[in-house]
Amino acid sequence: MWKMAMRDLRGILNLYNNRNGLIMIVVVIFLGITNKGNGLFSYFLLMGGIISIAFTEMESRDKIHISILSSPCKRSDYVLGKFLSTIIWIVAITIIGLLLSNLIYMIYPVENLKLPISIVKGSISYILIFVALYHCVYFSLGIKFARIFYFIIFFVIMAGILTIGEFLKGEPLPSWLSSIERFLVLFQSNTVASNIILVMLVLAVLALIATISVVIYEKKDF
Repeated sequence: MWKMAMRDLRGILNLYNNRNGLIMIVVVIFLGITNKGNGLFSYFLLMGGIISIAFTEMESRDKIHISILSSPCKRSDYVLGKFLSTIIWIVAITIIGLLLSNLIYMIYPVENLKLPISIVKGSISYILIFVALYHCVYFSLGIKFARIFYFIIFFVIMAGILTIGEFLKGEPLPSWLSSIERFLVLFQSNTVASNIILVMLVLAVLALIATISVVIYEKKDF
């Protein structure tokens, strides 16, 4: 599982050369600053999630997964390696995003560029769960359904980040999201207990999605 995760991380890093990586950062900075600054970190994480999904798409297109599974590699290790690499990648992108946001705030210290901790917790939890759901659909139903789900995920993430981001900044939630308001309080609270609960909830959801993916993929015929 660990070897598969490291292989995926190397593939994700090689997916974009230095020029493309620089272009991505410039675009994200532009979108973030024009969206009152706080969107910078969320957009950066969104791009990280899309890169992770793009690598899986490329791997499926080139039939790399078939050659991997033809070698001494268990299906469970292959699936869990994907989930582990996603977690490591998103955490790494989170650290880079935090450094980038703080650097911009130091250079241009205006209030709307300051990054609230609630935005950090909300964005990383949101991206992790939705990228995990994409991989679950990919392992369960195949690449065709995963591609459809990819576009759904993209628009849901965009809508969710913008809507929940406004709530975390103090704006009221739309009526159709009022039922999750108690859960979102975990993102606003910065106590040790609330942070532990949030981490455990996100990890539990990821573990459940990964388990479902492994069970289905091990019974799947190619």
